[in-house]
Amino acid sequence: MDIWQFKIRLLRKKLRGWARNVDADIRKEKQRLRERYDKLDTKYENGSITNMEREDMERTLDELDKIWKMEEIKAR
Repeated sequence: MDIWQFKIRLLRKKLRGWARNVDADIRKEKQRLRERYDKLDTKYENGSITNMEREDMERTLDELDKIWKMEEIKAR
């Protein structure tokens, strides 16, 4: 019985570490996407955006929406 409890504690510890790494990756990705969106938004406001950049802006916003939805679900 003690062996099982030890193994479960070890598994929980590893899962907590894994979850922290996943959260850090998501935060980095969200920051990168926000920076890219801000640059494209500035170009859009200046009126010097191409169709390709506009599509990239929409894709970036879609990816950010996915991350925000995941965060909202996690918060519940």
